[in-house]
Amino acid sequence: MELVLAILLLLAFVGGTYYIYTWASGFGAQQQMQADLSAAAQSVLDRVVHYRPYDPLKELGLGLEGGLVDDRLVALYALAAGGQPRGQSCTIESGALANAVGTDQATLVGRGWLYVKTQQLSLDYDAITRSLFGSVAPDGVTPLYKAYDLWLVVTPLINATCPIDSGGGAELRLFTTYAKRPVDGQVAYMILYAKPGGVLCAKSGLQSTQNGRLVVAWRQQLLCDDGSTVVPDPTIGTVAVVFEKLERPSTVCYNMTGRSRPFAYGFVLPTGSGPVLYIAHDAVVSCGSGNLQALDVRYIDLYWGGSRYRIASDVTLDPGVGRVGRCSACTGNARCAACYVDGVPPAAKLAIISVETSAAAAAGGGTDLVIIPLMPYPPLMRVDVKTWLRWGYSQIPEVYSAVATRVVDGSASSYNVTLVLFRRP
Repeated sequence: MELVLAILLLLAFVGGTYYIYTWASGFGAQQQMQADLSAAAQSVLDRVVHYRPYDPLKELGLGLEGGLVDDRLVALYALAAGGQPRGQSCTIESGALANAVGTDQATLVGRGWLYVKTQQLSLDYDAITRSLFGSVAPDGVTPLYKAYDLWLVVTPLINATCPIDSGGGAELRLFTTYAKRPVDGQVAYMILYAKPGGVLCAKSGLQSTQNGRLVVAWRQQLLCDDGSTVVPDPTIGTVAVVFEKLERPSTVCYNMTGRSRPFAYGFVLPTGSGPVLYIAHDAVVSCGSGNLQALDVRYIDLYWGGSRYRIASDVTLDPGVGRVGRCSACTGNARCAACYVDGVPPAAKLAIISVETSAAAAAGGGTDLVIIPLMPYPPLMRVDVKTWLRWGYSQIPEVYSAVATRVVDGSASSYNVTLVLFRRP
């Protein structure tokens, strides 16, 4: 009896030891796999942040020279992943312009600023995972790009608003996107006004926000490009104020007074080879007034870092024929309903466009300013790339996952970048 009891105790001890060892081994292996997956998520995030893709729609990267991320790639991925800001729906009624950009649908998200999503922009999720993880594992068999998926979310760190009133004041308000906390720092501002005849007048300055706020008076003497000075008159032309927070986290905000409908509309199409800026006559989009007068685009300036650079001047937009060409070629009687500028420099943040009705040009009236952002300003842009959509899933895969996150800076905005990496067992 004692021998049987001893044997039973021994078997129980051996069985218990084996169970504990097996459980501990399995738990340890699971912990090790989770640690490896977390390290892999950090590595993939490093690559996404620093890598500049050759083909953004088939690879995934945000890198720009100088350790920054490319704001324009943020816009490209937001577009390709289905991002769409709220606004008034418009139709591009010019067949030539709709053919040039690949769609006749647009959203009016600001004064004169259209957001156009082309049908050709779509992410190749298989190609993206292949570029990140390779086609096969070192054993030459396992298809790694099928074993991994990721969810990339990029959101602006700061939300900025800058209301402007006709009485002479513009106020910048900075707050964090999620917690809505005020953000302080040094801000560069620029007051812009196109006086009759299309001559641009401006004044720049530096101030700091207090409790996330800064008020600038725009009704003051401005120096014009022709050497004259002027005090802006919003009853005659449009006044614009641009704010740019300089240090991290950074952002840009602008607003303007003036007539309710602009003379022209503009939008930027992010493409694999860089952004293209389009400027369209008022009559070729359904949200315009339909005014058929020819327009004189006196100049197109690019703004960055408190300075301006002229890229085109004396452009004529006329919906009579409706052709679409380069802005530099749409002069005189070219009869362009819209024109475009490509090769926009990476540092450019805004396009400043002075437009005048041809009928009023001789009398020195009918001048308007249109400002088009060249970067994805909050809260319009959020990247939401989910490669697991390639399998037809409608929900997050229930597999092993790890999260990596980082704050990164672009040339115009700062972003929170979060990457969730999924691994199938």
